[in-house]
Amino acid sequence: MVRIGSDTIDTLVYTSAVHSLINKQTAKELKLKIVPTTDLNSKPLMSANGSEVQITGHVMAELYFKGLKVEHRMEVAKSLSPSFILGMDFLMTNQAGINYALKPPMFTLSDGLIELPFLTRCNENNCVTLARTVCVPAYNEAYLPVHTPLKYNNQEVLLEQPPCALSVSIARALAFCKNNKTMCHILNTNPYVVS
Repeated sequence: MVRIGSDTIDTLVYTSAVHSLINKQTAKELKLKIVPTTDLNSKPLMSANGSEVQITGHVMAELYFKGLKVEHRMEVAKSLSPSFILGMDFLMTNQAGINYALKPPMFTLSDGLIELPFLTRCNENNCVTLARTVCVPAYNEAYLPVHTPLKYNNQEVLLEQPPCALSVSIARALAFCKNNKTMCHILNTNPYVVS
């Protein structure tokens, strides 16, 4: 997660990307001033699947990492998923490193001055877990009690489908965590019982 002004955004740290990129729609939502591209002879960027990434301009973004403010130029892509990528230009300029020996792996900036843990969306620090084993019939929905991480106690959280594969679908919902518990709405779209 990176903070830009008062907003936070999920960020992909991508060591194969030459430039840092932001989706045009995301740049507009964050109210960043887009400077249109004037160099028509620049080499096109290619995505991992071989398609061309159409660059429409650039922005100067003020990024905040645990209080450290970093101003960085981001290329604006017409369409991009994920919507925010920190590439090698950012990593080299800010002496970034990744320590995979730690659990969770640690992302460092300014030669180790700032340490940020990499968090996946599917771990106990940011996911709810079932309070008990439940069987959901085929093509049925259910409201299930779930345990929430301690750090979210007495707070509102956004429950949503994680990117990791699940056998059920999770309804996106704003929920309140009380005593480290809340309710989750799920849907079994399978032709068999899921437990």
